[in-house]
Amino acid sequence: MAHFLTWVPRGVYAKFVGTCSGSDVERAFRGLSDDARSDQIRYAIFDYLDVDRVDITDSELETTAAFDIGLAYSLPSLRVASVATDEQLLELWRRFVDLEKLPGRHGVFPTVSAAQDWLAQSPPVPNYLRSGRFL
Repeated sequence: MAHFLTWVPRGVYAKFVGTCSGSDVERAFRGLSDDARSDQIRYAIFDYLDVDRVDITDSELETTAAFDIGLAYSLPSLRVASVATDEQLLELWRRFVDLEKLPGRHGVFPTVSAAQDWLAQSPPVPNYLRSGRFL
């Protein structure tokens, strides 16, 4: 599967096309975190609308959630919006959000514009490290 990262002011847009595997999602998260520009971003939109097949195991989902929890240490104000309409993907990202246990950090939406609205209207993610509520 292909995924494309597009850097925009204060954010990154990740577009997934074709078959979506756990390693593809992990590579997108790593591509975001490994880039020096990530220190300046406030949001990421992961767009799965053009995914035609999902191949993500529970183990891969748990690994990606653990990676994102670690990312919350270095980028505590980063908010992530996933965009999907496929029921299998929606269920995966609901479980992902449940695994993270970081309220307000991640949302799941049916359209890119709904994700953008959520990102624009919501306050920044709480600093979990400072509040003592991390996990």
